[in-house]
Amino acid sequence: MAHDLISLLQRSTYKDSIRLELPFYRGVIIDSSVNALGSNIKFIKGEIQLNENTMSVNLFYLSPYSKLIEPFTYNGKYDLEWTK
Repeated sequence: MAHDLISLLQRSTYKDSIRLELPFYRGVIIDSSVNALGSNIKFIKGEIQLNENTMSVNLFYLSPYSKLIEPFTYNGKYDLEWTK
C-alpha cells in the first residue's frame, strides 16, 4: 500500500510510526487522555478502545496549518501483540 502520491509513483513505501502514551491498557480512553509523544498534536475529539488483542483508534485533532478538525492519520483497527 502506498502512503502518499510520491510513494505510489515511485512504487515504494516507507516506515512510519508514532508513540502514544495511554493512561491504561484496557477499556475506552477519551481524546484528552492520549498524548502523542514527540509531537505537538493535541487530540480534541474521539477515543481509543483497547481490548486484550485489538486496539481501535478514532481520534481527531485541530490542525495548526488549516485550523480545521482533521482525522488522525493512524485511525483504524490494530491487532496487538504483547511483549514482556
